[in-house]
Amino acid sequence: MSRDLSHRLCVPRLQLQEDRRQAISRACIETLESRELFSFAAATNYPVGTNPQEIVTADFNGDGKLDLATVNTGSNNVSVLLGTGAGGFAGAQHFAAASHAAASDPSWLAVADFDGDANPDLAVLFDMYGVYILKGNGNGTFRAPVRHGPGAMIATGIAAGDFNADHKMDLVYTDSDPFSGVGGYVTLMLGNSQGGFTDAMSAAQPSYGLSVGDPNGDGKLDVVTAWWTMLGNGDGTLRMATENGGFSGNPDYYPRAIAIGEMTRDGAADLVLAAANVQVLPGLGNGQFSGSVLAGNETTYYTAVATADFNGDGELDAVATGSAADVWLGNGDGTLRDPVAVTTGTSPSGVASGDLNGDGRPDIAVTNGGSNNVSVILNDGNWASKTYVGPTGGNWSTASNWSPSGAPTAADSVVITGTSVNLSASATVARLTIDGGATLTVAQNGARVLRTGPITIGGTSKLNLNDNDLIVDYTGASALGSWNGSAYTGVTGLIARGYNFSAWDGSGLVTTMTDAHSGLTTLAPAEAADVLGITGNQTSVWHGQVLDATTVIVKYTYAGDVNLDGLVDASDYGTIDNYYQFPGTTGYTNGDFNFDGVIDAGDYGLIDNSFQLQGPAL
Repeated sequence: MSRDLSHRLCVPRLQLQEDRRQAISRACIETLESRELFSFAAATNYPVGTNPQEIVTADFNGDGKLDLATVNTGSNNVSVLLGTGAGGFAGAQHFAAASHAAASDPSWLAVADFDGDANPDLAVLFDMYGVYILKGNGNGTFRAPVRHGPGAMIATGIAAGDFNADHKMDLVYTDSDPFSGVGGYVTLMLGNSQGGFTDAMSAAQPSYGLSVGDPNGDGKLDVVTAWWTMLGNGDGTLRMATENGGFSGNPDYYPRAIAIGEMTRDGAADLVLAAANVQVLPGLGNGQFSGSVLAGNETTYYTAVATADFNGDGELDAVATGSAADVWLGNGDGTLRDPVAVTTGTSPSGVASGDLNGDGRPDIAVTNGGSNNVSVILNDGNWASKTYVGPTGGNWSTASNWSPSGAPTAADSVVITGTSVNLSASATVARLTIDGGATLTVAQNGARVLRTGPITIGGTSKLNLNDNDLIVDYTGASALGSWNGSAYTGVTGLIARGYNFSAWDGSGLVTTMTDAHSGLTTLAPAEAADVLGITGNQTSVWHGQVLDATTVIVKYTYAGDVNLDGLVDASDYGTIDNYYQFPGTTGYTNGDFNFDGVIDAGDYGLIDNSFQLQGPAL
């Protein structure tokens, strides 16, 4: 009968590297090192054993792709999911977690190469029955478990690392007193590189929460538990950092999970603690930490926490599991933004992170004890570093309208959701997302330029350029888009959505200028390379902006102005006359001025109208 682990603590991990002498501690995560656009795809769930708890990542079959392993309390086994390298996983294989029938309810798992054969092995920790080692065969399968070490009381965590600098993986685990719930032990077992362990050392210390790292910066692995830091001597022994272990706060609120990471950019290892809250305790560089653990409501305690740079800004973020998987983006100064939840299965427990699909971004995998599966949540990389939080109709340039505070800069990924924003100056950003029925309006001026990298305008949302221009920079495939047989894609598709037969009342890219509604003017998309004659590494200046051959221009101009010089003339007629002769030709710069996928009389009507009624060059 499995016990309730809803308040179970988190366990550190070892990430295997070619040089296994360097043990990297992770708390329920294999890291890679606001209201935000939460940039993870919907979860894909993979069945595993009953009531899965801990989860680790490693390459178990030597194919260079990350795999997953879970320890399952209800079915008393370990499940292994072999990764495809594209974010998917094969069906679970199951392996016994213990060789003794009496051993039950395993809930803690660590991964390392304990026998020196370069294949990752698994260590499973039980209440009362100690540690079982499952040696990996290097093909995704494991040998029968072998018991090691003294039995734990109520097991609360396990981690691997080289604590005596002999290049052999050691194990540390923690337990608590089942009667007091506070007392317990930290047990360190030294590895012999054959998959066995010697010289078990136990220290009586309260031991909720466990992580391994080097918080005092002396190059020797240390152990951090809730309220206590035990510094490694480099010879397989540990000592207390200070009389009180280096923490302060109310011990009634033990952190249920601990991760070590650099959260403050000062070079010292910091702690990320999770209980009712997730918070950062800055490290002092000597094994001690500043700040106090916050009090909270035990019914909301998280069960796992870890750090990774999810949004690619160079600052570590935090992920924790509780009622869901919650992500806190780090600001780099020890503070965290408001959390955003990702939906998982029922009763999420452990969490691991790694690049599961080979795109260079850390993804998330969560065990779900209630639904007996693992949720794999891929990181799509479309993160916001500036989110509009101001009033409806507020100004882009007002610092307080953004989270974090400050008007967006060229380095920012900007998200505007479900509101309207006014832009009254030229602006450059790294990425622009307008969603949830939002509208961004560039005020009429005729000389303003909005420049961005990837642009997303979702659903009924709009970007109203009025009489201004847009520049879209891209890498890889062109952002201009093309005709797919039924509609335009890319930037041209955004204009086609808004155009709506000259009504300009659709979603996407629009203009509300009177001349556009009459069909005289339009938003004209083109490759900068085509209209400016640049190739390779060449650049050209357009509207004060330096452009290269990987840039799309959207210019407010007369309908039929193919070369975007602001006028309709013989050159533009020459283009449409040429491509009219080749059925199937599409694209604005070839003559499809009404974005219907064909060059025909309707397009000639637009260019003729503009030629007769146009004014000064736009």
